Amino acid sequence: MTDYKSERELLSKLYNTSQPIIDLPDSTVEIRNYEYTSTFPVEYQDGGVMRGNLYYFELSQGGKDENYHFVYPIITPKGADTFDRAIIFFHGLNERSWDKYLPWAKFLAEKSGRPVVMFPIAYHINRSPKSWSNPRNMREVVSDRSTAVEGGATSTFANAALSTRLEKNPEQFLVSGIQSYYDVLDIVGSIKAGRHPLFSKGAHVDIFAYSIGCFLAEILLLNNSEDIFRDSRLAMFCGGGTFDSMYGISKYIMDEKAYESVMSLNSGKKLRQMGRNFVGAPKSMRFRQNWDAIGLMMNEGERRSERERLFAHNAHNIYAIALEGDKVMPFKKIIRTLKGRRGDIPTRVEVIDFPFEYSHEIPFPTSEEKQMPLVNRAFNLVFNNIVNFYLMGDSVREKAERFRLEKAARAEDAARLQREKHERIKAEKLAKEAAKAEQKAADKQSKAERKAAEKQARAEKKAAEKQARAERKAQAKAAKEAARAEKKRAKEKK
Repeated sequence: MTDYKSERELLSKLYNTSQPIIDLPDSTVEIRNYEYTSTFPVEYQDGGVMRGNLYYFELSQGGKDENYHFVYPIITPKGADTFDRAIIFFHGLNERSWDKYLPWAKFLAEKSGRPVVMFPIAYHINRSPKSWSNPRNMREVVSDRSTAVEGGATSTFANAALSTRLEKNPEQFLVSGIQSYYDVLDIVGSIKAGRHPLFSKGAHVDIFAYSIGCFLAEILLLNNSEDIFRDSRLAMFCGGGTFDSMYGISKYIMDEKAYESVMSLNSGKKLRQMGRNFVGAPKSMRFRQNWDAIGLMMNEGERRSERERLFAHNAHNIYAIALEGDKVMPFKKIIRTLKGRRGDIPTRVEVIDFPFEYSHEIPFPTSEEKQMPLVNRAFNLVFNNIVNFYLMGDSVREKAERFRLEKAARAEDAARLQREKHERIKAEKLAKEAAKAEQKAADKQSKAERKAAEKQARAEKKAAEKQARAERKAQAKAAKEAARAEKKRAKEKK
């Protein structure tokens, strides 16, 4: 059983973005770092007047270099050059470090035997300036927001940067989302095409998502742009509901003002309005379809039939674990989204309540040593279930592939028998035609011979008749001459 606290402390100490390969002692996996440059082709310009203080403009205009050029880790089994399977890993909202997730990804990689691609959402983790998560740098921002937000109870150095950026410009939430969407399509496309150095061509990609990462993952899976996630399995932890079901007020996520502003986005009308403000590819059919896909998950009451039809189609490939005590992503909202209004969509959803104090942001707390055995059991339960879900998907795909191959073999056998039958019939037909032609030639030859024989017989008969006439004529002549001679002798005797 994984010792979660020790694992997290060790991995947090070992991980850095500067080493290409980081060995993990006493483990079958290692961490490899890869560079990525986002090629997101469009820019959002709403044309309005932006108002904000110094902190807002510094934060809203900063981080672009980090967001477009960054390093992402892959926790991968040791000893192999390439792999034919992968899990892409999405984190939660307002995360600035992989520390929390490294034990999760390591467990998935070790138990599933496949690489886990830890890909950061736009302006998160190391796609954002380090100053955004530095308490000293955020002190002024926190002080400013604590004054602006009534009571200031949820304004902290951890959420100050995100809250400041989103309060005045909530559209940035969805702009970052569509950039992340395109970046994921790009990297998964590279994996499947064999352009990524760690994966063979045609590699299968499953998805793990936590919190707001579930929102991104669901849009990717339901829209399935270019059929890139066909047969992919999605496992979700603490997430899966529509955007409007999220309660994001938290000292770790965002404060009240920011949350109120962000919730103004949850309508199709707002989404369509935003879609007209992109510069670069707004007229592209592909961009419009992908942007429109976000609307599937924005509001529980909008596009329900379409959303539930897509969830029903993908139900066998979706598995969600919700926590009963989760206040940010309430389990009832997750069930309502994934199971449908009538509860008849066969998506597998499990609701677990841990026997210790936990939260959405910290599902596996490490502060109380005496409860660590329970935390370890909870952690192992959750991620063993997720691994088994992926492995079951492998089994299903393998069976489907065997069935496909057997069906193809049967079809080939049927086609071969059909070809043999056709060739046999053709050969028999040719043989019959040859025999018929031979018989016809024989009949013609026989007829010709018969005609020749008849002609010969007629000629012989004619010659015989001529000969007989000549003989009769000669005999008659001889008889006449004899008679004359006899008459002459008789006359001479007288």
